Amino acid sequence: MSLENKLKKINLALALLIMLSPLVAHYEYIFPYIYLKNIFFRTLVVAGLFFMIWYLVYNNKISLKKYWIFGTFLIFLLVQIIATIFGVNMVHSLTGNFERMDGLINLLSLGVYLLLLLNTLKSTKEWLWIFRTSIITSLLVVAYEIFGRWGWIGDVPIPHNAGTIGNTLFLGSYLMFNVFFALLNFYIDKKKYWKIFYLLAIVIDVVFIFINASRSSMIGLVVGLGVLLLLMFFRVNKKIKILFIGLIFVFLAFVGTVITQKNSPWVQNVYFLERLTNISAADFSTLNRLLIWEVSLKSFYDRPILGYGPENAMYAVDKYYNPEISEQWFDRVHNFVLDHLLNAGILGLLSFLAIFVLAFKASWQYLKKHYFLAASLIGLLTAYLVSNLFTFDSLVTWLPLVLVWAFIDFISVQDKEEKIFELPLWLRKGKKVVVLLVFLGLGVYTYWGIVIPTKANKIGLRGAAYSQVDINKALGYLQEAFDYNTYGNSEITRALADVAKLKISSKDINTQDKEKIVLETERQILYTLEKDPINVRMRMILADIYLDFSEYDSSYINKAIAVTEPAFEYSPERLEIYAIMARAYLGKNDLGKASEYLQKSLDIYDGREQDYMNVFYLLYKNNDLEKFDFYAKKYVSRFEDVNIENYNAISRYYLNIGGAQNLLASGIIDKLIATEPEELAHRLLFLDAYSKLGSSQEALDYIDEVSQTNPEWGAKLKQYWGLVKE
Repeated sequence: MSLENKLKKINLALALLIMLSPLVAHYEYIFPYIYLKNIFFRTLVVAGLFFMIWYLVYNNKISLKKYWIFGTFLIFLLVQIIATIFGVNMVHSLTGNFERMDGLINLLSLGVYLLLLLNTLKSTKEWLWIFRTSIITSLLVVAYEIFGRWGWIGDVPIPHNAGTIGNTLFLGSYLMFNVFFALLNFYIDKKKYWKIFYLLAIVIDVVFIFINASRSSMIGLVVGLGVLLLLMFFRVNKKIKILFIGLIFVFLAFVGTVITQKNSPWVQNVYFLERLTNISAADFSTLNRLLIWEVSLKSFYDRPILGYGPENAMYAVDKYYNPEISEQWFDRVHNFVLDHLLNAGILGLLSFLAIFVLAFKASWQYLKKHYFLAASLIGLLTAYLVSNLFTFDSLVTWLPLVLVWAFIDFISVQDKEEKIFELPLWLRKGKKVVVLLVFLGLGVYTYWGIVIPTKANKIGLRGAAYSQVDINKALGYLQEAFDYNTYGNSEITRALADVAKLKISSKDINTQDKEKIVLETERQILYTLEKDPINVRMRMILADIYLDFSEYDSSYINKAIAVTEPAFEYSPERLEIYAIMARAYLGKNDLGKASEYLQKSLDIYDGREQDYMNVFYLLYKNNDLEKFDFYAKKYVSRFEDVNIENYNAISRYYLNIGGAQNLLASGIIDKLIATEPEELAHRLLFLDAYSKLGSSQEALDYIDEVSQTNPEWGAKLKQYWGLVKE
């Protein structure tokens, strides 16, 4: 076998191995479902790039075809590069972090993967095998999740949440791709036993998509299959068309029945039906999505051309953060259109959509040759776009998506001639030097971009684990992880901050050791803020730690104020910032300033009862009746449901700051009685108010009024009034 054939077989093996990436996960790493998958993928891509270059150089020529999708993807990458350079945090755009493992480096790796597929897979048999590998992998993922649910998996280092994927959103999207891959192979493959396998795979993956019950993938799958069936409708005979129409009516009748009976037990007891019927603005998940989409649009208008740079959506969300959102932190907006607008602006979105325009066009043209194959591709592309209106990509969806693009490019140029170009003479003569230089260059990248971050990740998690038993070892490991200075430092810093929070409140550690942990956390976060001053999350984490430790050293209160104040510029409507400042000034016994920050918070958003109660407490402590009465009236009108505990607390505050008349006028006592008419204690509040006002006659009149309907209560009220008057 020639060297060229050996190299090609190696790359074919690497392409197949990449399809196994969704299986890779391990407990010993931070973000065990995400990190190792990407490291596995990037390692194989680097190897594939090396062997591909080696093959091209020793082949002395390059064969080219017009791969339009690949060319458009290169334009997309160019836009991402420019957006990275001009984004708000170039380093973060370039490398991403351990949590997502996305960013420009990941996109470039996907570009190499696309090139590897086009350069390696030259026959239908090879494409069959790569789709088979993906389908088999999807079944292994499902099996692992099922065995985990049944308790058949013992003490193994691979977690089993959503199989080995770790997220139901990603699992659903991944299985959705493989349903269509099985349809493609069912059409292409001529072997009966493989066809049976594909049908079984379709059934298993579809069933598990609905067991998994991710709404985005369920909707995407139904729409994608609907498009496929619609296209097939025009190619079948009259009898099958009638059957199709009948099935459509049955499906619509079923949907209508489910919607009209969505509150019935038979719908609520079927998890995927319950999930689908709960899509409404009242659903927290749906409401959050709608609100974050609104925030994203506002952010987009600030940087419409090139966006904020890949992986910088969090800065955009921070700037226009809406406190109605029940989640604090977003680095994705769960909509591919808005995500691309934030990452690289209108140019990024258009270049991404251009890939799909070409893919749809090529698939549509292929209908003339292989109708079902092309219709399946159109259905798959539709399913992906619909699904990603409600979610976002990770490696387990990027890989099959790029695979689809490569396959469409492959079938589009099957009948077209290759253009062969000889390599320049200097390259042919210096092929050994070129291969050596490429090897060294990729080796340097592998060491600094893959090996070192992997060490830091593993050691960082070890440090977090040791925090439970040996704080000195924990700090030693965390410091070692920091010293590698990788793109995962932010996650390691958050792990250190968690350790600090835990140990500050511990009674088993002396103050000196607590301060040691705080100072190390401070050092790492300040280092992060020096490079990334607009990182609101890090500012809040550090301020929270400062305030926790201020119990032992009050000078840390001023540190908390200093690190928090700049956050108002970067996220002016994030209520937690105001709460931190209020807590800090409360620690300084400056009740007026603390109250001022909480009132500003209420002026921004008044939809949380506890925020009102915090303001009431400070206004009560500050003896500010005028403002207390103002916010009490707002509170009563804002929340229809009566919170007994809160209403009682407000009543007592009123009475203790000379607001008895205001309490009577507010109607709070009347609402308490209306809510709990059998509770005598609420009626005692009337007597307390009359006592504060010196209105004995009104009190006696009220006692007489109650006595007429309930003599026993009247006697108790009279007895209580006597005690009050004493």
